[in-house]
Amino acid sequence: MKSALLISDSHLWGLWTYRALKKVNLDFDPILSEEIDETFLSKYKGLFVPGGWSKNKFEGLTENQRELLKEFVKAGGIFIGICGGASLAGQEGLGIASVKRNSKRVPSYSGPCKIEFERSHPFFEKVKPNLFLWFPPELDILSQNVKILATFSAPDKDAYVSDLCLDDHREHLEFFENIYGIRLNPDFMRKKPLILEESFGKGKILLSLIHFDTPNCKNGHQFLKNLIEYYKFSINPKAFKLITRKTLLQRKFKKQLDTCYNNALEVLNFGLRNFLFHKRYPFFYQWKRGIRGLELLNLIYLFEEIVFLLHHIELGKETLDFFNEICQSAEEMIKKVLVALKYDYLQYRGIKIKNTEALFEEVFGNNKKSYGGLYKMIINILERVLVKLWREAYR
Repeated sequence: MKSALLISDSHLWGLWTYRALKKVNLDFDPILSEEIDETFLSKYKGLFVPGGWSKNKFEGLTENQRELLKEFVKAGGIFIGICGGASLAGQEGLGIASVKRNSKRVPSYSGPCKIEFERSHPFFEKVKPNLFLWFPPELDILSQNVKILATFSAPDKDAYVSDLCLDDHREHLEFFENIYGIRLNPDFMRKKPLILEESFGKGKILLSLIHFDTPNCKNGHQFLKNLIEYYKFSINPKAFKLITRKTLLQRKFKKQLDTCYNNALEVLNFGLRNFLFHKRYPFFYQWKRGIRGLELLNLIYLFEEIVFLLHHIELGKETLDFFNEICQSAEEMIKKVLVALKYDYLQYRGIKIKNTEALFEEVFGNNKKSYGGLYKMIINILERVLVKLWREAYR
């Protein structure tokens, strides 16, 4: 029986999980939240929910869909949440897991870490205790029924808190905490749970703050293989065939998306030239605290995946018509979003550009921590496009 991957409001993290599940040959469907209906229970055995803002994921579900997901697990389904997807299962979200978020966490840890885990558990066969965290929540356990399978031990080499490399700034974290106004010391994370398991009705819930979907992470992919075998999920290796000929309309759309992608790359290069970004891994850039670096990376990597698929797969008429509709409506919005991302750094430096406040509110909404506005509209459109293309690719 197939699994489902909930792409909505996951962005870069959804792309990572999608690629990781493909790499280990899981048989699954990428889905949008709007597709969760009464047929969901009969179609899927497992639901994977990637990282991202759990609040946005929760608000993207109707009350009926939230109840359907509860029924899915209660009836024997398996819920697997990664990072923000793990928070979604907690008491502030779906309420299927006996956990809640702790607001006194270290909010901006990213990169490799050392973990302690239950070595006898099948999840950890052939897995070394070196994995990745990316801005994880901290989950407080509310019931003895929750099993702790892994905890945080220590940062590993090249880990960051906010925009500070721990290898360089470990002795000065208290100084930076006073400036940044947040917890930075990873000592607060020691022994905190990272992987949890709990039953809910006839089903199972696995919550992982560890990103076992991190690109090029062999340990993470081995954990995922073990997980698939443990829950007896279906395997179905499929690959799409590359094409050599594209229709005129498909070439037109690729050219349009190439332009958007290149414009987004130019904003990134602007940031690199002005020391606001640096390339941390082949798959990830680090940004200066205070700018919307993740929002830019979300756009770049989703554009990159869409351009790749447009170049390599032959699209049907329905998909091309869909592209025509979204390209016309999104082009002007994308320009505004990129302008705002480019000049956001001046706001970070305390320099106000005349008449930009209205632009930033239009693009990002008035929520400083999360996002709304045009950016949310664009990123949701890109996710819809990706789901459609992925389905076409493996048709």
